[in-house]
Amino acid sequence: MKLNTKSIVIIDASVENYQQLLNGVIPGVKPFLLGGDTDGIQQIGDILQKHPETDTLHIISHGSPGCLYLGNSQLSLDTLKGYEPQLQQWQLDNLLLYGCNVAAGDGGEEFIDKLHRLTGAEIAASKSLTGAAVKGGNWELEVRTGQTKPSLALQVEAMASYSDTLELQFEWAKHIGGQGLTYVYRITTDSIGNVLVAGVFDDNIDIDGDGNNDFTSNKDSSTRDAYVAKFDSNGNWIWAKQIGGRGSEDIKTITTDSSGNVLVAGGFGGNIDIDGDGNNDFSSNNDSSNNDAFAAKLDSNGNLVWAKQIGGSVTTGNYISGIITDSSGNALVAGTFKGNIDIDGDGNNDFTSNNDGSNDSYVAKFDSNGNLVWAKRIGGSNGNSSGAITIDSSDNVLVAGGFKGNIDIDDDGNNNFTSNGEADSYVAKFDSNGNFVWAKQFGSIRADYINSITTDSNGNVLVGGLFNSYIDIDGDGNNDFTSISDIDGYVAKLDSNGNLVWAKQFGSSLGGVVRSLTTDSSGNVLVVGNFSGDVDIDGDGNNDFTSNGNGNHTFTAKYDSNGNLVWVKHNLHNAYTITTDSSGNVLMVSDFNGNIDIDGDGDNDFTSNGDRNGLVVKFSDDTNSPPTDIALSNNTIDENVAANTPIGNLSSTDPDTGDTFTYSLVSGAGDTDNGTFNISGDELTIKSSPDYENKPSYSIRVETTDAAGETYQKELTINVNDLFDGNSGNDILRGTAAADSIYGLEGRDKLYGKGGNDIISGGADSDIVKGDSGDDQLNGDDGRDRLYGGTGNDIISGGEDKDIVKGDSGDDQLNGDAGPDRLYGGTGNDILLGGDGNDLLYGQGGDDELNGGPGMDRLYGSDGIDTFVLGEGQERDSIYNFAVGTDKIKLEGSLSFGQLQIFPRGSSSLIEVTATGEELAIVLGVNAADINDGSVFI
Repeated sequence: MKLNTKSIVIIDASVENYQQLLNGVIPGVKPFLLGGDTDGIQQIGDILQKHPETDTLHIISHGSPGCLYLGNSQLSLDTLKGYEPQLQQWQLDNLLLYGCNVAAGDGGEEFIDKLHRLTGAEIAASKSLTGAAVKGGNWELEVRTGQTKPSLALQVEAMASYSDTLELQFEWAKHIGGQGLTYVYRITTDSIGNVLVAGVFDDNIDIDGDGNNDFTSNKDSSTRDAYVAKFDSNGNWIWAKQIGGRGSEDIKTITTDSSGNVLVAGGFGGNIDIDGDGNNDFSSNNDSSNNDAFAAKLDSNGNLVWAKQIGGSVTTGNYISGIITDSSGNALVAGTFKGNIDIDGDGNNDFTSNNDGSNDSYVAKFDSNGNLVWAKRIGGSNGNSSGAITIDSSDNVLVAGGFKGNIDIDDDGNNNFTSNGEADSYVAKFDSNGNFVWAKQFGSIRADYINSITTDSNGNVLVGGLFNSYIDIDGDGNNDFTSISDIDGYVAKLDSNGNLVWAKQFGSSLGGVVRSLTTDSSGNVLVVGNFSGDVDIDGDGNNDFTSNGNGNHTFTAKYDSNGNLVWVKHNLHNAYTITTDSSGNVLMVSDFNGNIDIDGDGDNDFTSNGDRNGLVVKFSDDTNSPPTDIALSNNTIDENVAANTPIGNLSSTDPDTGDTFTYSLVSGAGDTDNGTFNISGDELTIKSSPDYENKPSYSIRVETTDAAGETYQKELTINVNDLFDGNSGNDILRGTAAADSIYGLEGRDKLYGKGGNDIISGGADSDIVKGDSGDDQLNGDDGRDRLYGGTGNDIISGGEDKDIVKGDSGDDQLNGDAGPDRLYGGTGNDILLGGDGNDLLYGQGGDDELNGGPGMDRLYGSDGIDTFVLGEGQERDSIYNFAVGTDKIKLEGSLSFGQLQIFPRGSSSLIEVTATGEELAIVLGVNAADINDGSVFI
């Protein structure tokens, strides 16, 4: 088959560096980009409808066996029937599918055969990685329904230089198994990408995958032990800990703190050995079932730091379901109890539930040493539970749970909500001190539950769970969703005040649920859920996947911060928890029985050891995100500068870490003055010398393009500074309320800044310089100058000769420079630097630092806490008004108090260097004994 003008190539925008492939399309072939926000099959149909002459279609997208990822949809064995009407409209002779492994395995072959029958086109597709050879890829479409080898739509140079592959990247997976039941329930990561998992087992367990059992449970198969395991970012086993006892132990939650410590919590019955020393750490009131709760902190090496037992008076129903740490390393837990409960372990009950035989719940905060800081009860008339907990960037605490009847969340004795029928859900926010902020009810006439809660960097709250029949999420009294089966899953985003931002339903023919969700650094939302039968993920009314049988199959979906679907995968069975690491990789835990193919290559990766086993899986999410902002390091330039003067450097904000950018001037809103500027690399320069009187500002439009070709444009304004220049005579120059630059040049000038942050230079001769208001920079230059800072935080330099420098109000820095100068700090916390010459420094009001520099200087303290700076080789200074017990003496260089000796000199004190006899200063009116204990010196 040869290419002709009737060929079209469609490239999906989620493909890495898609711009490189677009630019590499062979001349004569029409290229089109497939957007990620709508149905890809519909987009292709629209393109073909506009180009009915097309007989050959090339599709370049991500792929997996029997599946193409197109736009926000998938074309797969599960969805072929749903897309049958659209596919039959494709009047094509040839269809080339470049996605990785599309034709691999039995599933891939079946997909190609069915697609061939539906479209009538001869199909060529890849059964291996497509793309860069260094990543194991090639550009061969090995599977063909016809006899002719197809010609590709990309130039040889483009294929040779492309550095990625066209698949969603599977990184690694770990099989945790034993002779009995083995589950991995929870997963988290630490700040350097290590992976921590927790679960249970009832016989023996091999965690590191070497074929040898790492642990054996302490009892028979009717009860279970728990474990915690740590892997590095590459999946290599680091350590594992067994948590066992006579009854059942269950770890329901795991998290890490900023130091890499690991915190776990759950429940136990009978007794429990947490540190693995063979001795029981705690005992409960029941021999087998989960009766008491525990929380434990392990260091980064798995050693026990502390553990807490939270005990109750009733034999069941006491457990911790969520644990999280805040920015200070405090631990926040959410738990459930019956009867009485002792949280701080002092032997006294902290709370008593409100009802007979039903649960109440609580939220508690412990410091980094395990001491209770505060606890809050959540009570009700007919039972409630706290199922999940998280914090936001301000250390506010978010809790989600369920209830029946009435519920009192703020524990003020008044009910906050009443359920609508069966069980309803709630989300509650407390500040870092445990004070109630707000609460929201999710409910309907049937039962609904929240399984997971998280926040993003802006304080928005994400929850995921399930509902039966109907659910009202925003609390307006109207149902937001109606389930397709009895039970559907959902995700909802609330702002920091609890208002609904958006919500998504996951409709399944035989039942579905959202098990876990998380967010990444860009505010994207990662969701994992289970379904049976058919499931519609994107809410377009078409099924995205169909499960084989009635078991729990897993979907993983990514949404952007606005709730738009980015991608969705179907590759695991019965997943429990999802998380991300600091690099944006996606990690999940699940279980399986029998064989499982995780990477989608058609071959089984693991076989269970006879019963259910656990999985830990890591995927890299290389979906490119566009830049989101452009910044210019400096946006002002002085008038009259030379042509081609640099103005500043451009930079881009982009969710993708390590991305590279190119910049250009483009047409559009704000491009008025593009022709006056050049961009070289990231540096912006002006072509001609600016003149404030003719043009005080410029407007340009800049575009940034990332390595994948995604762009962002922004209008930028460059302001010109108006320079007030004197001449060789005696000038009087006055600035404006804006930020001015005033230069006196020669002559005895009077320069006044007025408002704004001004730059004023006196030039030669003796000048008067006044900054007035604003944070000014004043320079006396040559001559005997008088400089006045005025209000604001000013930097004032006297320059050559004998100057008078006054800071006035504000926190100023005064520099005498050369000559015998007089410096007056004024009000505010000032820094006075005398420079060369015999200077007089007056701190005046505020906490000032006085440093005479070289010369015999006189330093005068005043109100406030003043610091006098002394150093070797600068002649002897005189210190006046030194306040014993308040003021300090600061030693420069390597000098220390131990190198000094202090002698009385009449009613004053002389400070000298012991080794050399050099006199540093005399402190007038202060006895030597009052400053000879070292506390004065810093």
